[in-house]
Amino acid sequence: YGLRGFQTSDTVSTPVRLYVMARGVEPVGEGCADGFNHQAVIGAAEVPSVGNANFGVELVGAAPDAVAGLLVGINGPGFQPIDLAMYGVDSCTLYVEDPFVVHLKTTAGLARRGEGSGFFSIPVPNLPILAGIGVDMQVAYVDISATVFKKRTTAITLTNALHVTVQ
Repeated sequence: YGLRGFQTSDTVSTPVRLYVMARGVEPVGEGCADGFNHQAVIGAAEVPSVGNANFGVELVGAAPDAVAGLLVGINGPGFQPIDLAMYGVDSCTLYVEDPFVVHLKTTAGLARRGEGSGFFSIPVPNLPILAGIGVDMQVAYVDISATVFKKRTTAITLTNALHVTVQ
């Protein structure tokens, strides 16, 4: 899908990605806007089932050519999302407790159109004991536009989060 915005004569449209999350994948919270007011999102089209070597998380709408990290953790009982304003990441929330990080570089494109994307491959081992385990995920990426246009002191933008339950 594409969105031309308020200029119907514009020949370049902004891509729009619609997700119907796979069974076992629930969106959590919202991401924060980058310097161009885009909110990058993550989603998963594959069911996170035992033995699914194709499972992964897709990032769309991010800054292009940026370092991005998939934050992966298991939120403990009573975990509350963390407002990152005190760390210079105004209007952003962290939804993953004590994460480990998997990195990638987003694809090339135009920053003003949020054309950066990426795919984090997370194969689920064929171990039946994993069924029912819940994991929380969120992406943070380096975003220079946030320091320029949003006046953040830290050049980071975050996506929504996902709660993934192995099926």
